[in-house]
Amino acid sequence: KVRLNNEVANRGSTYETDDKMSLFQLFDMYMDNKTYKASAKKSVQETLNLIKHILAYNPKVKDLNIKHYEAIINFREKYKWNQKINEWVLWQDHPKPVRIAPTTIEKELIRLRTALNHAVKKNWITKNYLPNFPEDFRKKVTAYENSAKEIYFSTAEVRAIADCMKETSFMLPTLLASVTGLRRNEVLSLQWKDW
Repeated sequence: KVRLNNEVANRGSTYETDDKMSLFQLFDMYMDNKTYKASAKKSVQETLNLIKHILAYNPKVKDLNIKHYEAIINFREKYKWNQKINEWVLWQDHPKPVRIAPTTIEKELIRLRTALNHAVKKNWITKNYLPNFPEDFRKKVTAYENSAKEIYFSTAEVRAIADCMKETSFMLPTLLASVTGLRRNEVLSLQWKDW
């Protein structure tokens, strides 16, 4: 909050021109200004750091275009982060040699657009300069979603899971995940208002 307040104090309540704002500056302001639950904030920050790594030259917000999407997509289709050695490696050389799903890349691009849309709402920039996703990537995501096999637990398997989890604090979240397909983060961030 302090950094955001200093930014606003130095430039006024709205920013002079979009051509002076860098993407990384916008990301920092976004993370300082947006309220997230701890688990979601970590995930968003990781995505923004990933984009910072890929677009290391820190483009001006006004210069963003479809080539920036393509740079992110191309990088993510080729590389995965190897935590053991703390560096990016070709996905084939990763301990788990599985490509990153197009839907994961799409979520990362959506987070980028969300940060830019938030900046527009806050009058930090006048418009979101990024166009819609490239059409060929959109088709790739749709094809991936259509080809994904849905796997369901049988009633007996759900009962077996419940029996293993009896009287533990993990029972409800585990059962929710096993019958809904929600991911761990999604289950843990559920609130009563979501029902």
